[in-house]
Amino acid sequence: MDIQIDLARFDKLLASFHILTKYRIAFFDANFNKVICYPKEECRFCQAIRSTNGGQALCKASDEKAFQHCLSSNDLYRYTCHAGLTEASIALQYNGVTVGFIIFGQICPVPNGEQRQKRLLPSIKSVKLSDDDKKEIIEEIIYQDDEQIQAASALLIAIGKYAITSKLFSFKRGEFIDKVDNYIAAHYAEKINSSTVAEALNISRTELYELCNQYLHMGIAQYILQKRVQRACSLLSSTKMPISDVSDMVGFSEYSYFSKVFKQMVGLSAKAYRKAHSSD
Repeated sequence: MDIQIDLARFDKLLASFHILTKYRIAFFDANFNKVICYPKEECRFCQAIRSTNGGQALCKASDEKAFQHCLSSNDLYRYTCHAGLTEASIALQYNGVTVGFIIFGQICPVPNGEQRQKRLLPSIKSVKLSDDDKKEIIEEIIYQDDEQIQAASALLIAIGKYAITSKLFSFKRGEFIDKVDNYIAAHYAEKINSSTVAEALNISRTELYELCNQYLHMGIAQYILQKRVQRACSLLSSTKMPISDVSDMVGFSEYSYFSKVFKQMVGLSAKAYRKAHSSD
């Protein structure tokens, strides 16, 4: 799906989460590519991991495994990464489609210094640092107990919902117009209004109005009329169908209203249009 993201607002949202929790947080797109992270620099422990032979690939695989789990469970996934740190991630859904993932991590839930060293030192065994330096970068890792991590996880879920409802994601112009056009084309003969279109696109009526003003430069009702008249023009020029049947087929319940709207929009009556544009 062709989606645009308000990256400036998203960055501020992630920064606020970090200021509150001190956790590193990042947003990845639907293809698992990192888009935003806060803070920009990883902790020294993770930098050391990524500097090892194959470390970068292991971190990438760990992230992608978590994202796949989020897709299958449709819920927050809290786990221990390949290096022994605690992380959590969620998938973001817009219009029924996954548009990305938010992940926080680089946390150690082990308060005891010796136990922490024992747990994490093996991951940086091959790093070219002194033993003292290795111990130092492990001690720098944020410690949080289970209750604190659970609270941050709940906040992550809230942030994900806020990102969707506050319109940090939206259709790009081409995607939006295609979806509206396809819906109208499939339902010409039926009742179509703002409610049915918004429901089909899985957005609110308010968002539909805003997108119509932004991309179509007219209201949805006017656009539906325009598409119906365009379809009527096509049928009039390519078929010998009675004009009253054309009116019914494109969704006008009253022939007199169809005639009035058609002439207003086209500048000719339906009969005159057929005579001027008939393929015969």
